[in-house]
Parts: sequence; C-alpha cells; structure tokens
Amino acid sequence: FITGAASFIYEIAWLRMLSMVLGASTHSFELMLSAFITGLAFGGLWIRRRIDFLSDPLLTVGSIQIIMGLLALATLVFYNFTFDLMGFFMSALDRTEAGYHLFTISSHFIALLVMLPATFCAGMTLPLFTFILLKRGWGEKSIGQVYASNTLGAIAGVIFTVFVGMPLLGLKGAMLVGSSLDIGLGLLLLAKATSFKSKPVFASIVTCTLIVGAVSLWTNFDIRRMASSVYRTGKVTQTEDEKILFHKDGKTSSVHVIGQEDGLTVISTNGKSDAAINMKGDETIAPDEPTMVLLAAIPISIYPDAKTVANIGMGSGLTTHILLGWPGIERVDTIEIEPAMIEGANTFRPRVERAYSDPRSHFHIEDARTYFSTHQKKYDIIVSEPSNPWISGVSSLFTDEFYHHIKNYLTEDGIFVQWLQTYEINTQLIFSVLRALMNNFSDYSLFAADDGDMIIIAKNNHTIDLPKDVIFNSDEMRHELSLVKIQHIQDILVRFIGNNYLFGPLIDIYNPASNSDYFPILDLNAPRARFKQEDAYDFTRIRLDSIPLINMLVPAYEYKEITRVNSEYLFTTGAITYQARNLLDYLNNRHNSKSSYPDYSRLELLIKLAETCEAINHPEMWINELYQLIRVTLPFLAPDELNQIWDAITPDCEQGLDNDQQRWLNLARALSQRDAEAIADNSLALLKQDNFSDLPQKRFQFASLLLALVKLQEFQAAHKLWTQFVDRLYGNEDIPLAVLMLYSLAAHQLSGNIFEIKSGINDN
Repeated sequence: FITGAASFIYEIAWLRMLSMVLGASTHSFELMLSAFITGLAFGGLWIRRRIDFLSDPLLTVGSIQIIMGLLALATLVFYNFTFDLMGFFMSALDRTEAGYHLFTISSHFIALLVMLPATFCAGMTLPLFTFILLKRGWGEKSIGQVYASNTLGAIAGVIFTVFVGMPLLGLKGAMLVGSSLDIGLGLLLLAKATSFKSKPVFASIVTCTLIVGAVSLWTNFDIRRMASSVYRTGKVTQTEDEKILFHKDGKTSSVHVIGQEDGLTVISTNGKSDAAINMKGDETIAPDEPTMVLLAAIPISIYPDAKTVANIGMGSGLTTHILLGWPGIERVDTIEIEPAMIEGANTFRPRVERAYSDPRSHFHIEDARTYFSTHQKKYDIIVSEPSNPWISGVSSLFTDEFYHHIKNYLTEDGIFVQWLQTYEINTQLIFSVLRALMNNFSDYSLFAADDGDMIIIAKNNHTIDLPKDVIFNSDEMRHELSLVKIQHIQDILVRFIGNNYLFGPLIDIYNPASNSDYFPILDLNAPRARFKQEDAYDFTRIRLDSIPLINMLVPAYEYKEITRVNSEYLFTTGAITYQARNLLDYLNNRHNSKSSYPDYSRLELLIKLAETCEAINHPEMWINELYQLIRVTLPFLAPDELNQIWDAITPDCEQGLDNDQQRWLNLARALSQRDAEAIADNSLALLKQDNFSDLPQKRFQFASLLLALVKLQEFQAAHKLWTQFVDRLYGNEDIPLAVLMLYSLAAHQLSGNIFEIKSGINDN
C-alpha cells in the first residue's frame, strides 16, 4: 500500500514537473508514461533472475525501498538541470520533420533520466513482497493481496497528490512526502530484518534523515525556469527584469504570473503563456489584449441584445471584464478547470476588476463539458477561449462532439464564439476544426483579432448579422475598445476574413476529417506543428493578397464611406489600411507634407511622371511602380478614395499611355469600382501576353481574372483558366489561400464536379 502510494505521488509530480520541460502535450505524457513503465518492467526483469538466490529478501527489499526514496529525492536536486538539457536540444535541432523525431527521442531521454532510476527500484518491490509472503506460507492468495493493497495505495497516492499534496505543499513538498514514505518503509523493513538497535539501521535512519532535511532546506525549484516554456522557445530562464508575481502548483497545472519592468504581465500554465496585459497603463498594448477584448466585443456587436454569457477559460480575466462592461449583460458564468488560474489572474486587478467584484460575475471550477451537462443552462453567447490545442485535453474543446454538445446550450438566437490561433498550427489542422464546426452550425464568420489569432462566430438556423456600431454607444465599452486602438466599427469590419460561403467550398474540396474525440487529429498533430513552427497566417492576412476578394464577394463588409481604420497595432491588415489612408491624406496635402516612407515616394514619383508626361517614356518602370502602389492601396480603401489616387497619377498628354499602361490603369480602376466585366477584360488582355518574367504581376493578373469570373458566375471559364495557368504561375510553390478559395468557389458550383487542386496546402 505504502509503496503504491509513493510511486503514484512520484508519477503525478514527475508528470507535472516534466510538462514544463517537455511540454504538456499528449505526446509528452505518452513519453513520460513510457519512461515510468520501462523502469518498472526492467526492475521486475532484473530481480526475476536473482530473487531465488537472495539470502535475506526482507533486508533486500528494505534496502531497495530506501534507495528508491533517495533516487526520487535526487530528481528534485537535478530538476533544474533538465531545463538546460532541453535548451541544448532545442538549440541543436532543426525545426523539421526529422528534427521533430529527434525532439521526441530527446524528450524521452529526459523522461528516462528523471524516472528510470527510481522506477527501476519500484519494479522490484512487488515481486519481492510476493516472494517473501509465498516463502512464509501465505500461499497464492498473497499475490492477490499484494496487488490489491498496491492498487489501493496507488489510488490513495493519486487522491493525496491532486487534492492535498500539490495544492497545499507544492511539487517539491509532494515529492518529499513520497520519498519519505519509501524511505520510512525501507527503514522499517530493515529493522524488521535485523533490529532497530543495530548500528546499521541506526546509521541508516540518521543518514536518511539528514539527506531528506538537506534536500528540503537547500533544494529549490527555479520558478523562472519552470515558467520559461523552454520546449517552445529554447530559452532556459526568464530575464533579470522579469519578476515572479505569483506561483502555485494547482490540481491540474502549475500557474505562474510574471511581471516585467516595462509593465507587461503574463499568466502561464505549465510554462505556456496564456494571457498578457500591459499593466503600466501607457500606450503600449500587450500582444494578447486585442484578442481578449474582441472575444467579448465582436459577439456583443453582432448580438447587442444578449443578456447571458458563458465564458470557457479564465485566462487573465480580461474577456470576462469586457463582457461585463456591456450594460445589457445580466450574468457572466466563467468556467475554469484550475482554481489557481483564478487566484493568479487576481494579479491583473484593477484592469480586470469587474470579473471579481461585479455581482453579475460568477466563477465555476469545473471541466467545461461537465459544467454544461450538469447545469443545463442556455446562454445568448458562449465564448470558448481555452489554451492552445496542442496541450493535452484542450483539443477536446475543438471537436465535433463538443460543438454538437455546446449548441444545445445556446438560446434561439444565441451565438458561439471560438478562439483559434494561426501560429504553431497548419492549414489542414484548422480545416479539421472548421469541418467539425460546419457539421454542427449552419453559418459561421471568421475574424482576425491580430496576425496570430482568429475569432470564429458560429450560429445555428440563422445567418450571422453584421457587427453594429451600437457597441460604441456605451461609455465603458468605448473606453475598453480605445485601449486597444479600436475606435470605429471599421476597426472591427476590417478584421472580417471569411465565412461559410467563402471557406465552405474549399473545405468541401479538401474534405478533411473532422477533429473528433474518436479521431483526435488536432491533439495528435498540433505538437508537431508547434515544434516545426508552422503557421496558417494566410487566414488572418487574406486581405493582403492585392485583390479586393472580401469587398467583391461579401460586399456587406465593405465600408463605402471614408476609411477610418485605426488598427495599426499588432495587425498587419489594419496597419496597411491605416497607412493607405495616410497615403491618401498625403495626396490631398502634398505641399505641406514631408515623408520618406517608400509608398509616399512611389506616389510622388508617379504623380511627377504624370505631370511631366514622362510616364510614356518609361512604361516598364511606370507599370512596376503602379503595381506596387496597387498592392498597398487597392484592397484597403473605398472606391472613391482609390479613384483619387488613379486620377492623380494619370498623365494628361496628347500621346497618352501605351496599351499595356492603359490596361494596367484600367484594371486598377475596375478593381476599385468592383466592375467584374472590366476586370475580366483588362486582366485577360494582360495575362495573354506571353511574358512571365515578372511572376508577381502575372499572378496578380491571374487572381484578378479568377475573381472576376467567380463574381460573374463564369465557373467553367474559371476552371479552364486554372488548368491553363496554375502550373506555369506557381510550379511547386504554395498557392495563396485566397486563390485556392476562388477556385474552390468555381469548382463547387459545377454540378458538384470537384476538380483536383494542385499543391498549395501543407499536407501534414
């Protein structure tokens, strides 16, 4: 019983300790479990061949128990070194498929290094106990008694460690209890074999007591290392300007809050950063802040009449705080599985004050799926913002079964909100999540919170409304949004990147398997994508593909008035839109403005070439400069604003522009006016010219023509265009997501005839 309890105290404590070294993925836990069982197996094998030749089995098993306890203690002494070892491996390995295999082997090596010595001893104990009882005449029933006692001890060890050991004593304290149990049992068995009064037993008691005391007093875990996320970054420890504001080993994870001198404060679980806020109150925005704010603001702007909200995942508490900033909200239930997260997030007060002090705020310490099943409440909005899906258990909140389950707890007009990152993941994995979502919700829209984070809004039986600027009528919401530079409804509209209409056909063509509890695609493959540093930024940057895809195919999201986007921070599309508007302001105030920014210089050059009629003498240079100007203006400004730019760079000369120049200018104007027929005419004329020396320009012409044909519903022509040019234009290179999306829209309409899409998406 005692050795079973001690062994499982070790196992759970080691799993937690190593999750901060190897990562808390399912693969990492498999490697740790493998190391634990390997030690047991080899310990049993080793004693099997020697057990019949032992002169005093009781003395042997007592000695083994003491050695096992001391070896478990040694893991506390050398734990900090494992971070250095992982840091070395991370610096030595390439982020490739082969590198991932070596990373897996290296992780297993570290797990063996920690677990094997003590578990080797543990593997010898049960055979020895059984052997001793059999020799003393207890018969075969002793086998059942030994294993029953050991199993009960294991259960007791688990309960103690999860509910008492780690929460109250911490990882180090739990390990000290486990090793003390083994050492104490070993000393008792030694005394049983000899005598308490014998000198060897007395010396052993004194020595073991001194060792346990020394380890307890002088061995400390380096919390900076534990919070370093070394398995992701290769960085072994925090920098000197970072202070540990909170640390607790909770039931399910170890939580740290780290503060930096610049005001950035980060809360992490098992070393993985989960949320960050700038607590200095200046203009600096932490990378996670826009995402946490928009997870609340976007659903409220879509459904301002919402009254009840469930928020899965505490994080910093900022999303709950923002939700409670809307006066119409009557209740927010925040569901968090780890109590230490709620304690740690308290560090972010007063920035998240409403989450703790508002009477409408309620915390529930439960697994999310269990919570909804047992409480049977319906909500107007359910927000799911768990940790990254490569973490073991988290991917269950991105599965077909979860979405099927969660939609039953939405009201008639209720909306479901899902956070999903585009870093440390690949397109196929995102498709598996979207497929699961499509299986359960009739409509969904995707928004980019920033370059690395998406917000998915899903609804059943109804289409999703446009975000409404009524959200800016609330003083509290307007203030919270302004803190992350969101000051106008356009700052939300510019983040729209697609919906069921745009992405559905592409997902249907690729036909990915749904991420499921029974086929956990995300759980099994996300750790590999994390290690290889793969990304799916094509999703959040879809508006950067030069063509006005969103504006033409989902015109409701186009702002036809003056561009007022202010999201220049942390979001590339917002930044370029903001710069494009500044470029237009420069055009209207050229003589009083000075700037060395390349786009300003390009615009100035084109204007001078127009004013002096030199444009006709330098056609190739003029076209190149025009193309570069198109890239940074056309997808981002309103039609009338774009026309001001094209008017300013058009020469007013007798000779005029040559045919190619005129077609380029006509194409720019047609794209600006969303005139599909004119886009098709001019892009086709340019594309037919057999000059592929400038591939980016040819690809732009191809994408423009494909967009026009889809808009005109000329789907057969779009298919013909694809088969004629795609190999020549892209070869073995990845095809942009926007181009794949356009082709899938055409293929989807051709009587269900699904054509083969070439390359373009990572197949991992």
